[in-house]
Amino acid sequence: MKIVYHALIVVAGIAFILGVVIKIFMEGGTSLPAWLAPITLWRGAIGSIAFALTFILLDVRDVILKKNA
Repeated sequence: MKIVYHALIVVAGIAFILGVVIKIFMEGGTSLPAWLAPITLWRGAIGSIAFALTFILLDVRDVILKKNA
């Protein structure tokens, strides 16, 4: 499970950085595909972080339940 949420965090970081770079350097009149718009990349990054946090909380829950059992 750790591999999954580490991968999601990396994907979120890449999407966020790519969105920032596109917003800063390629905003001037260029037509971008809808999936490459900075807001789409940022929303994808937030979604990836949300899934990663969910998996982290599930791991924490499992550790706590194992400790109490």
